[in-house]
Amino acid sequence: MGALSITWREKYRAPFEPLVPGVRFCPWNDLSAAKAMIGPKTAGVFIEPVQGEGGIRVAPGDFLHGLSDICREAGALLVSDEVQCGLGRTGAMFAFQHAHIRPDILTLAKPLGAGLPLGAVLVREELASALHVGDHGSTFGGNPVAAAASLVVMDKLTSKGFLDKVEKKGKMLRRTLRALQRKYPKQIRDVRGVGLMFGIEMCGPATAVVAGLRARGILATKAGENVLRLLPPLVVKRSEIRSFLVAFDEVLAQGVAMPLEGGGGGAIA
Repeated sequence: MGALSITWREKYRAPFEPLVPGVRFCPWNDLSAAKAMIGPKTAGVFIEPVQGEGGIRVAPGDFLHGLSDICREAGALLVSDEVQCGLGRTGAMFAFQHAHIRPDILTLAKPLGAGLPLGAVLVREELASALHVGDHGSTFGGNPVAAAASLVVMDKLTSKGFLDKVEKKGKMLRRTLRALQRKYPKQIRDVRGVGLMFGIEMCGPATAVVAGLRARGILATKAGENVLRLLPPLVVKRSEIRSFLVAFDEVLAQGVAMPLEGGGGGAIA
């Protein structure tokens, strides 16, 4: 209920309301609004350094720095939600590292168990005494099989040169996606992302693009109605990236994701 309460999308929230009170939402990349909203009674500020469901939007470094300063001045905890963008996805172990800040709390999950259900919360040492054994647990928490899988994940992520390869493959993917944007300006409005986490904002609904890719053996999903979300495995090969790009080119050549009549087709953030 706590996580759902800080989720922006109404379609996820509405069926379960009323939710935990006292939650407010702040405009993205707006330090003035953040400063006006964060005060002495603010317990914590949650932010994704790279928004996932919000359309793969990378938080600018100066925004994260400013937000960190505002939290420190107000005595609020800064929480970096890296369930989707953490653990090597952006080419760094943690996405907040790109901005050279230090959050008070870090949340991790999806890749941590290599497909098995596992999540983790990291806190600064001076905050650790606030939690004691038994304070927060669940029947299947700390599952030994999932925990063993996470050790293999961490060994891979920390192996020499692995994250450098993720970054290089991401740059290769970005270059070609930008080229496709130039080739299909009436279908691709924007390409954004970092590492191997990309959002391709189409000029119309992305549903047909997802279907076209699936028909060619490529699994992708959406982030909102108009954004194609790409989260390839970090071990993806360059040849596999090229296969995707060929398939994406073929789908775009069919004229999918064109602007809707009446000026529609805007991004859902």
